[in-house]
Amino acid sequence: MRESYCADAADWHANAAETSLMLAISPDSVRRDRIAAADDPDRTEGLFFSHPVNRTSANGVTGAPSRASREEGMRLYGWMVEDLSARVRAALAETPPLDHGYGAPP
Repeated sequence: MRESYCADAADWHANAAETSLMLAISPDSVRRDRIAAADDPDRTEGLFFSHPVNRTSANGVTGAPSRASREEGMRLYGWMVEDLSARVRAALAETPPLDHGYGAPP
């Protein structure tokens, strides 16, 4: 999932994956007329600190939203739903590592 999500930018604000997800779940919020010219390289590689997007991007985008598609967004969304569902199922079945509290006999 991470490899697919970060394929065009590790700092993924408005990259291909995020734009694809928005095309899949909220297409009316995507400014399609701006996608083709919006690509902006990821400038965060090797940085220690996380910086706000306005300090790492010339236009608010990091990566290549021009590669986005609704189909890719549906694929990524499906992965996220599967992963979250598996985590919730595991959490519902989880038991504490110890069956007693502080000071109680084991």
